[in-house]
Amino acid sequence: MFKKGESGNPNGRPKGAKSKAKKDLLEKVTDIVNGNIERLQDDLNDLEPAERIKAITNLIAYVIPKKQAVNLQQSLDYEYQKMKELLDIAPEDVIDKIVERMNVMIEEHEEQER
Repeated sequence: MFKKGESGNPNGRPKGAKSKAKKDLLEKVTDIVNGNIERLQDDLNDLEPAERIKAITNLIAYVIPKKQAVNLQQSLDYEYQKMKELLDIAPEDVIDKIVERMNVMIEEHEEQER
């Protein structure tokens, strides 16, 4: 059984890469839209203003990427893992300076809260 984030194929598809089927579908839809752009514009112009706004708003969802929901724990886990990786390779004197700076920042923050 593989651990989370690992696969049996280390040279597999990169994270975030589109599958061939999805890529092909996107190309087909793009071709349809591009081949009918004037017709789509005419159809939009024929709509009542409120309907036109709704149609355009719905179309925008296909142009602007959706933000992915990430909960706080996932974000903290990711940041913790990255920090751990950095600490594993950083020289001790650099880690000591970071710790000193963090302690100063904590003290400054505590003073501001008083």
